This record gives sequence, C-alpha cells and structure tokens, in this order.
Amino acid sequence: MMLKKKYMEFLNRFVEYKINESNNDIKKCSSISKNMYIHQLQMPDYFSISIMLITILINYSISLFFGKIFSTSNAEDAITIMNYLRSSKRFLFIKNIIKFHDSLFIMAETECGLIEEKKIIDNYQNKTLQIINTFYDYIITGSGPGGAIPASLLKEKGFNVLILDKGQDYSNEEVHSFSYNEMRKMYNHGGLSLSVGNQIINYVEGSCVGGGSEINSGLYHQTPENILQKWAKEYSLIESDYPKLSKYYKDIEERLCVSHYPDGELPGASLKLAQGAKRLGWLVKEVPRWHKYEKDGSADGKKMTMSETYLRKYLLNGGVILAGSSVDRIKKTANGWEVYIENNRRKHNIKSKNVILSAGAIGTPLILQRSGLSKLAGNKLQMHPTIKVVALFKEHINSEKMGVPVHQVKEFSRDFTFGCSISSPPYLRVAMLDHYKHIRLVDEQWHQMAVFYAMIIPQGTGKVRKMPIFKDPLISYNLTHEDRKTLAEALKKLCELLLAAGAQTIFPSIHNGPVIKNVSDLIELPDQINSSKTSIMSVHMFSSCPMGEDRDICVVDSYGKVHGQENLWVSDASMIPSAPGVNPQGTIMVFASRNVEKILAEA
Repeated sequence: MMLKKKYMEFLNRFVEYKINESNNDIKKCSSISKNMYIHQLQMPDYFSISIMLITILINYSISLFFGKIFSTSNAEDAITIMNYLRSSKRFLFIKNIIKFHDSLFIMAETECGLIEEKKIIDNYQNKTLQIINTFYDYIITGSGPGGAIPASLLKEKGFNVLILDKGQDYSNEEVHSFSYNEMRKMYNHGGLSLSVGNQIINYVEGSCVGGGSEINSGLYHQTPENILQKWAKEYSLIESDYPKLSKYYKDIEERLCVSHYPDGELPGASLKLAQGAKRLGWLVKEVPRWHKYEKDGSADGKKMTMSETYLRKYLLNGGVILAGSSVDRIKKTANGWEVYIENNRRKHNIKSKNVILSAGAIGTPLILQRSGLSKLAGNKLQMHPTIKVVALFKEHINSEKMGVPVHQVKEFSRDFTFGCSISSPPYLRVAMLDHYKHIRLVDEQWHQMAVFYAMIIPQGTGKVRKMPIFKDPLISYNLTHEDRKTLAEALKKLCELLLAAGAQTIFPSIHNGPVIKNVSDLIELPDQINSSKTSIMSVHMFSSCPMGEDRDICVVDSYGKVHGQENLWVSDASMIPSAPGVNPQGTIMVFASRNVEKILAEA
C-alpha cells in the first residue's frame, strides 16, 4: 500500500506539471493519473513493481541535486528540470524513466474518462460449469489466426471443440482501431511488453478473442519463396513449397477478401513511400489487406478479422469460446489431456482427447515449459526488430481516417523492408519523445507528419523463460553485431527515401540524435546503432517452437505435432521456423490450414 501511495503521489504531480506545460484542462489530472497507474499495472509484475520502486528512488535521489522535482511548489522549475534531464547526454537511465511516463501520459490524455476492464459476469452455476465439465475432442488454447482456422474446420467436420482464450471478447463493443481504449483492452500487457538483453525492445501482441488479427494493420503477404526454401534446407520442413501451399493461400484470400485499396483512395503517407522509391528506382509495392470494401468505391468497409470470418463460422456451427481463460499447463492422461486453466479467478481443469496450442510465440512455449513437455520450447524466439522515424512534409499526408498505409519498399527485402506505421497524433507524440524539444510540431503540423519504419530480418534470437515467482515469463533478446549494422544501414536508406519523397525534416528514433534535413545530414547517422540511445520495437514475434523434421532444433514436426507427444499440436506464430521478413499472418494461416488438413486425415 505504501508503494502504491508514493507512486500515485508521483503520478499526480507528474500529470499536474504535464498539464501545466501544455496549458490543458487541469480537471483531467485525476483520471489521467489513474489511467496511467492502471495501465502500468498491466505490465508483467516484475517490470511494474521495479518501475514503481525505481521511480520513487529516483525522485528522492534527484532531490539531492535539484530539489524534489515532483514535490516542489514551483511548476515552472519542475518543468525546467525535467526538460534538462530529457535533453542531457548524462542521466540516461533517468531519461528513460521520464520517457516511459511521458508515453503513458500521452496515451492516457487521449481519453477523458477512466478506462475500466471489462466486467465478467460470474455465471458458474450453469453455462460455465457445463463447458468446464464436458469432455472434448479438441481443446484449442487461443483464438488468433493459428487457433481460429483449426477450430472452424474441425467443428465443421462434427468434432466437439472448445477454444480457450486469455483475452476477452470485444467483438460486440465499439473499440476504435489504434485507440488508447484498444491498447488497454486488446493488447497483451496493455502494449507495454519489453524484452531484455543487449537492447531493450518494446513488442506488442494481441490479447483478445480473435488475437492479433483484431488489432493489426491487416496487411497480407504470402511467404516469400526464398524463405520457404530456407526452411526446407535448414529445418527439414517438408511439403512446404509454394505449389503445395497454393490451394490454401487461395482459400484464405477468398475468405478474408484480400484486396487492394479502391482507385484514388490511397493514403498520402503511403503514396510518399511510393514516390520516394520510384525516384530512386527502388522496388515498391502496394500490399493488399484482408478488408471488405463498400461497393461505392470508397475506402470504407470492414477488416476481415478472425471474429468476422473463421470464428463467426465456428460459432454458427455451435462452437464454444471460453474467454478470459488463462492456460497454466497441460497434463497427459489415459484418455488424452487435462488442461489446467484460471477463469474468473478460479482454477479448473478441462479434459480433451487432443490439444492444439495456439497461445502465441510467448504463451505456447510457456505452456510447454510449465508442462515439462519440451526442452527446446522457447529457446529460439525471433522477431522483426524495427526502427522508426517521424517525417515532416510540406503538404498534407495524414488524416483522421488514414489508419496504416499500405505501401512497402522491397528493394532490400532480403535484409530489410520499409513501410509506414499508425500516425495518429498520440502515436506521433510518442514517436517524437526522442526529440522532445520538437514535440509541439505534432500539435501544429500533424497533418504533414507520419511515422515510417525500417524492419529487418535479424540474425539474433531470444528466449522465453518461465519465472519462479511471477506468472509472466521473462523475455530476452539479443541483437548481433550484424543486426546493429543492418538497422543502421536501413535507417540511412529510409531517410534517403523520404528525402527523395520531399520530406523537409526527419526525426530518427535516436535519443537527441541528428535531425535530418538534406542528404548531407545522413553522414551524421551511426554506422551501427547504439543500444542505449536507440528506440527499437517489434510487432511480429515468432519461431519459439520451430516447425520441421530436425529434432535437434525443432519443437514440432512439419505439420505442427509436438515431437515425442501424441495428440498435441502447435498452431500459431511460434511454429514459424525463422523470421519471414513480411507480416506473418498469411504464413501462420497457410500452415494452420495445411496442418489441420493433416490432423483431419489422421483423425
């Protein structure tokens, strides 16, 4: 209680000074600080508690030099001191703590009221008890693309199927895409997930019914042929060449209405990528989306998520989803498997003949580790490390309805890819935190600004490790020397592209780093990124339970069956053998479709 009290005192004063700094309505302070506190608590406990302790200690320690920043009665002095710490080349650790709270504030300020978690109705005397006490043919631990496809197809064939999902079902609620509300409710840890190692990397995962399909950009890629060949050679992945997969791709693309933007409707920021690439003679493509457009030729329509497609059909066929169910472990029994869950703060075990693990690149290896079923699970996590810039143009390129632009530059696709990210004002402000003295540009010129990224195919890997006390695993990830050089090269090329597209000013995600205004400024960018000064993130996690016949490195076989186990499969991003270099949902779905066909053939 004392920790919470002291931390809330800090947050209240921090928010008060932030409000004073921006001359906004002071009446919003209470709801903002409460949202920040509740949001921070969504992090893994070991991060959340550590940040609270460190923040309080820093606040007291700094008072020895500057006076108590967040207890002084002089708001102007506090603002001056904070800005000094943000811009200083020293005090890097303190700067990162302030930056963390700046980002929490920026997102919390977008909502006027207090965001509360969805209330779960305690209904254990009827429907829930009936679900828990049923013996199933298949239990599937997740409802994202990897879980929704086998669930739908197995149910279609008459099997008794239960989906368990840690997240809640928001399909009947109005949750706007890329909003603070969506982040808090539908992202794992509220979007505040971190990997530790030689580079701190912020990563995001979906945590809701429908999984990542509900929150991602909707961009669709088939797996590059060179990547399929790599997997066949290095992982002994069989029956995975394009001719074998083509019928599954066709079915997926029809179900998800994969298509391009209507004529004349492409976002301005997207066109800037195309313009810059064409001027440099670089390969650029408009990436199709799983999106059903209106017939009037506008860009309006509906994203074809799992809730709109496979899960809808699954439910219409009588399938059951038990949301809010966190799977702890599974245990082999004489008749199949026992799945141990926590639902509505109560622990249960549910029995099934077969289990398909679809809890994601973090959740699936954690379940296997806790169950003692694989020594390799979680040993080789991969991601697409991504570095961002904010670019300011002379003309308007951004709008309230822009969403995620759809062009990607593929000239260097064997090493890295360029694209454009969500660029609403709150996301622009967060992206500008590395250049805090310029952050007011967002208020004045956000229609002329957008966030662009360079995403690499890495050599480095990470690990997923269960913790002895905490429920959340520890995620580690290390970039190699070559990864750092590739990120630096990709950053320079991205800036070159944006200058060719007419960018007036570019702000790379390097703390107080160079501001790029012309080609001659590119020499100021590093040849290798500095981990302590560079913000790296990822929205794609995979490969923690790689698929293939080589049992020395693969957790599951070529069809997702866990090596050495019967009636147990993996079907999610964790089975992807290595970084595909493209948005992975198409890859997850094609192998989920192929693999469940094998399951059905052998059932």
